[in-house]
Amino acid sequence: MQGEEGKLLKKFFPSSPLHTPPTLQNSKKGLFMRKIDFWCLKHKLLAFILLTLSLNVCGGIVLCALSAPVWLLIGYSIIVFLINIVYVNFSYAKGVQIAIENFNNCDPYPLYEICEKILPYVKGTSGQDILLNKTSALFWMGEYEKMLEILEELNIDKFSGTLLQSKIVYYNNLSCAYESLRKIDDAAKAYKKIKQLYEDATPKIKEQYKNVVISAEIFELKAEGKYEEALKLTQDCIENNLLQKISVAMERAELFIAMGDYEKAKIQLKFISLNGNKTHFVKKAQDMYNQLGD
Repeated sequence: MQGEEGKLLKKFFPSSPLHTPPTLQNSKKGLFMRKIDFWCLKHKLLAFILLTLSLNVCGGIVLCALSAPVWLLIGYSIIVFLINIVYVNFSYAKGVQIAIENFNNCDPYPLYEICEKILPYVKGTSGQDILLNKTSALFWMGEYEKMLEILEELNIDKFSGTLLQSKIVYYNNLSCAYESLRKIDDAAKAYKKIKQLYEDATPKIKEQYKNVVISAEIFELKAEGKYEEALKLTQDCIENNLLQKISVAMERAELFIAMGDYEKAKIQLKFISLNGNKTHFVKKAQDMYNQLGD
């Protein structure tokens, strides 16, 4: 690519993952992490003992006063025991859920902050998910080097029992980091891995991560200079939240630039500038818009 068009492509290609990186579970309304929730996560065993004892004593007194049968007392104790096990291990969930909602509305900072806070106390596959959440937030903050460092150190393939969904997110985030840092060969390998994993997915998982594989296909089409085909493929993207819409808009803007249609690119870039909230795409879109000129 030569001339001004080539300069623009070199400066701004590539950019965005075409999806909102899935985090833990689909979020519901909740509060940012309460102090009591964080204390229970930090002191799991002590919290479990105190909660179980206090609830069993209080509940036992009430049930005895009501002349409840022994089996009911035993059943109550077992239920309290199980509920407290779940609570002390996942007391951070509400805080993460609301952070994800902010993330989907183009504010990655709450998600990054809560991941930083709880990571020392969450282990196993849940810890992996939190770490992936953190790298997703870092991407939208423009911290590509930090993102890549975490992902390369994580090396998710060395863990047994990792969910297929987590592997797809891992390689998607890895490909985004490589691509954003202009490590195109490494990005191509990560995208290839995504397509391999996607082939083994169930229909439900394929629908959930549809934008991920579309992103891989668009990467290949751009490498071959097939910009019109890539642009057409963006029509199949899921745009259920603002972050997904911003991702698709940036991809389209870059493709319009590649095709020399700067006016249509400006429309996409203006949308990003107005709606990108606290993501680094706002400044990037403004820079691209200014580069295109009047």
